[in-house]
Amino acid sequence: MAVGILSSGSGAVALPPLAPSAERLGDLWGSGSSLAVTVASSAEGETLLAVVGSTGRKPTGITQTGVTWTERYAGNGGSQYLTVYTGVVGAGGGGALATVAFGSAGAAQASLVRLPDESAVTSVSALATATATSASPRVAAGGLAEGDLLLLAAAAASPTWSFSSVAAPHAHVVGIGGQLRSFVARAVGPEVAWDGTYSGSCAWFAAILGLA
Repeated sequence: MAVGILSSGSGAVALPPLAPSAERLGDLWGSGSSLAVTVASSAEGETLLAVVGSTGRKPTGITQTGVTWTERYAGNGGSQYLTVYTGVVGAGGGGALATVAFGSAGAAQASLVRLPDESAVTSVSALATATATSASPRVAAGGLAEGDLLLLAAAAASPTWSFSSVAAPHAHVVGIGGQLRSFVARAVGPEVAWDGTYSGSCAWFAAILGLA
């Protein structure tokens, strides 16, 4: 899926980069009953975000030494599930492996990211969602304030591993490939729309989520 347009109001806008940038810590696609994601180091007090795209079921939880993970959002459509967790890193820092568990085997992808220092996220809310079976996902949200922290994400069935390159340089990539594509960005106006293109028609569930 190539994410092509992030727009505000009647025209496309340049979303300002986060300062400091969101940083990807680890990403894994698989088809078992769990995903053991190797992650970069994290320090006490940092806020982490995990975005999971899966087919047919949602995760049952995430375990990682030194990190307390809490489910903040779960949505689904067309048997595609999108689940978001926040993690708080405790004393001694986070372990090198984060395990995402499921109640059964199936295709899934998990992506973990370190959020900017000023973004101690404790809630994730759906601003807009959309679901269909097509090659052209689109979701739009309104009522935003400038500077709002957003997560734009889509979970999809095959052939989602045939992604082309990212075409949204002002958004920070959280996950690419497998079942998932997601970005962290900031709003610059009251409306934001997200358009993409898959390599072929497939079931997908897309959302614009507010992080606060």
